[in-house]
Amino acid sequence: MSISTSKTKWLSMLLAAALLLTMMAVPSKTYAANEVSVVRNGGFEESVAGKVIPGWSELVAPTPGKEVSYEVTDEKAYTGDHSLKIIDKAGDGGVTLWSDKLEIVPGNEYTGSVWMFLSNQAVNGSPNRGSFIMRFYNEGGTQVGGDVALVHHTGVNKWTKVSAKATAPLSAKYVRVIASLSNFYVTDGAYYDDFNIEGVFPETAAVSSLEINAASQAFAEQDYTVTLAANGADDLYMINTQLRYNADHFQFVAVEAASSFKGTGDVLLIPDTATPGIVKVVATKIGNESVSGDVDLLVFKFKPLSQQSSSTITIAGQTTTAKISADETQQVFTLGADVAFTVAILANIADVNSDGVINLIDLTIVAQKVGSAVTAETDKYDLNKDGAIDIADVAVISALILESGV
Repeated sequence: MSISTSKTKWLSMLLAAALLLTMMAVPSKTYAANEVSVVRNGGFEESVAGKVIPGWSELVAPTPGKEVSYEVTDEKAYTGDHSLKIIDKAGDGGVTLWSDKLEIVPGNEYTGSVWMFLSNQAVNGSPNRGSFIMRFYNEGGTQVGGDVALVHHTGVNKWTKVSAKATAPLSAKYVRVIASLSNFYVTDGAYYDDFNIEGVFPETAAVSSLEINAASQAFAEQDYTVTLAANGADDLYMINTQLRYNADHFQFVAVEAASSFKGTGDVLLIPDTATPGIVKVVATKIGNESVSGDVDLLVFKFKPLSQQSSSTITIAGQTTTAKISADETQQVFTLGADVAFTVAILANIADVNSDGVINLIDLTIVAQKVGSAVTAETDKYDLNKDGAIDIADVAVISALILESGV
C-alpha cells in the first residue's frame, strides 16, 4: 500500500484531533468492504484427528445402518492434495456437514462457492447429485432468511464451480456453507473442495490485547521502566493511549517508541504530560510499514520517589488503535477495559546503611566489600545483582552521588 496524499492529510487530521480530543469516544464498530473470507479449512488440507475435520462439523450425521459416509480423501482434489468425499447409496438416509460460522454484516450481499466433482456411476438407476447451501443465522444460532442460496448439482466427471448469492437478513449475525446429501439424492462419490465466501466482513482488531511489562519491584530514586506491549497485533499503525500513575509515588521521566514498533521505519510520538499522574501519548508509524504479532509499542521511564508497599500503573480502557488501512476503512478500535499493573517500591538499594541518603559513606562501605563473596548477609552490597560484589557496584553508587549532587 503506497502512502497517498489523502493518507497524509488523514493522518495529520487524526493526530491533531487526538491531541485536542484525547480519549473521546469513537464509533463502536465499522467494517472493511470488499474483503474475501476463505472458509477455515475450505480445502480440507488440515490434519484430521479421528472423525474430527478442523473447521467442520456434522449438521446431519450419517444415517446408522445405511451406506452413508464422509471422509477427507486424497483420491481427488481441485487444488492441493485433499477434498471432502461423501457417499450416500441409501436413498432414504443422508449426511450434512457445515463450516464453522463466520461473522457477517447484515444487509450485505454474500456469494458462497465450492468446487464439486461427481462420479458418473449411477446408484440404483438414479443419477448422482450433491447439494451446496449457504445459510444465515442469528446470534442465537437460529437460521434466518430461508434457503435462498441452495444449488443441487448434477454435473459428472469434472470439477465444476458451484455458487449461490444472497443478501444477509438484518437479523443475521453469521453465515455458514454446507455440503449436503439429503434423503432425496444418492451418490457413490461426491467430492467438495475449496469452499469460499465473498462479501463484507467485520474487520479484525488492530490488537488482540495490551499488557504492561515491568519489574514487580522498583527501588526508590532508581530508574524504572514500564513497557506497553501489544498481543496479536494485526497491521497495527498507530495508538492513542493514556497511562495513569500515582504522582506521589513516581516521577515521570520520558516516553519513547519501542524498537519493535519502529521496525525499519520511524515513529512519530507526541506526549502530553500537562496533568500530574497522567501521560497521554499519540504514536504512529511513518511510511508504508505496519507491525503484526506480539510487539512492544511504548517504553515509559519513571523514577520512584519513596518506599511504597504497592502502587498501580494503568493503561486506560479508552486507548484506541488503528491499522495501516484506517484511511480506507475509517476504523479505529477501542481497548474497552483498563489494564492495571501493581508494583512494590522498595527502599533504594544503594542506601546500604539505610540512613535515608546516598553519599560517600555508602560508597565507602561498598568499596570495602569489593571481592567479598555474595551471601545472605552481603547480598545488599551486590547492587546490580550480577552475583558479585565488584567495581560495578561501586560505580552504581558513584553515579547516583554525581546525579544527586551530594
